[in-house]
Amino acid sequence: MSELQRLRTKIDGLDRRIVALLNQRLATVGKIGEWKAMRKLASYSPARSAEIQRNVQRANQGPHEPEQLAAIYRKIIAASVALQKRQKKKAKASRHKAAPAANLQRRRKETGGGAFLSAIASATAERPDSAKASRRKAAPTADPISKTSRKK
Repeated sequence: MSELQRLRTKIDGLDRRIVALLNQRLATVGKIGEWKAMRKLASYSPARSAEIQRNVQRANQGPHEPEQLAAIYRKIIAASVALQKRQKKKAKASRHKAAPAANLQRRRKETGGGAFLSAIASATAERPDSAKASRRKAAPTADPISKTSRKK
């Protein structure tokens, strides 16, 4: 094996380790994103981003120029924020899916229960999606009043 090939093999191994570390970092970021989503906190914190950049610059003892390392970490932070925003959207969507059932339970309590609300809930739950779609596509019924002739 040539010296060049040996060095490239070493870089390949280092790249695998970097990717594994980035995946671990994003997994941890994901847990932070879930925590923030539950508390309805912002995904991005400029103060935390600045703190990360300072930490990275202090840890830099290699040949990287500070600007190069800062650019790399801006990309890493952007990927982290994007992940947290996706998690926030998922959490919001799951809350909205659960909301109709919760609202129905609240209305039942307010009205003392009743068969009427139960019937509405079961009719809504049992109606197939195709029925909803056909109802939206149905032509409006003719209005007999609008067809009467007007005197000019």
